[in-house]
Amino acid sequence: DGDYETIAPTSSPTEEYLQDIYELIRKSSPDSGAALSNQDSPQYAAWKWITENDYFLYGVFSEEKILESYALATLYHSTNGENWWMTYSWLDDDPCFWGGVECYYDWWTDYSHTTELYLSQNNLAGTIPRE
Repeated sequence: DGDYETIAPTSSPTEEYLQDIYELIRKSSPDSGAALSNQDSPQYAAWKWITENDYFLYGVFSEEKILESYALATLYHSTNGENWWMTYSWLDDDPCFWGGVECYYDWWTDYSHTTELYLSQNNLAGTIPRE
């Protein structure tokens, strides 16, 4: 008779996953995520980059790798990364392939993490973020 129940749309797994990532970053941020709400902040720019990157959208990275990536992207945006002398692969998928980033790779666990940054002669300008 046309008596059909209307089902409300639900959020996609990607939206839920992004919300989980947002909460992870917010809880780990020195300001409890306040800068994530400021569209002019380096933190917001780093968050925006995460939301547009498939590695984050499809759960490729661990929580630790997500936080490392966010911190490095925040560093990039805080220190005028667009004008660095060496920007090789910065803001590509995996920070371990960014110029000046050294990582340790554990073959047993298939996990890598940042161990050193080599950015001393790279024209950084601005403030190093607390992230």
